[in-house]
Amino acid sequence: MNELKYQKLWLGLGVLAIVFLAVLCLVPMSNLPKVNVNDKFVHFSAYFILAAWFSGIIKRKNYLVFGICLLAFSYLIEILQGLSKYRSFEWQDLLANGLGIAAALLLGVWFLHLWCQKFESKFLKA
Repeated sequence: MNELKYQKLWLGLGVLAIVFLAVLCLVPMSNLPKVNVNDKFVHFSAYFILAAWFSGIIKRKNYLVFGICLLAFSYLIEILQGLSKYRSFEWQDLLANGLGIAAALLLGVWFLHLWCQKFESKFLKA
């Protein structure tokens, strides 16, 4: 397959998603809408989506490094939550984040790899 035609767009949207997640994780819970979903499922899903997004952009050989960086980011978020007066550090959240990352990157190896290129070739023909 060819290189991504809109690589900067894909990366930019991914970075925006990371920033959006960081903001959601660092604002007081009272500022967020109440949802009736298990907290650990939310953590798993958020990091699964991020890792799945980037699995379409980065090369497979970089998955491990990317996964470690994303896990380190989630650890930093947990530390910052622990330092705040309105959130707390939770090892279970970090575990759910890591499982979401691992699941998405494993799926990336088999199914999701370069989904951005497939999307571009099918829907963004120019």
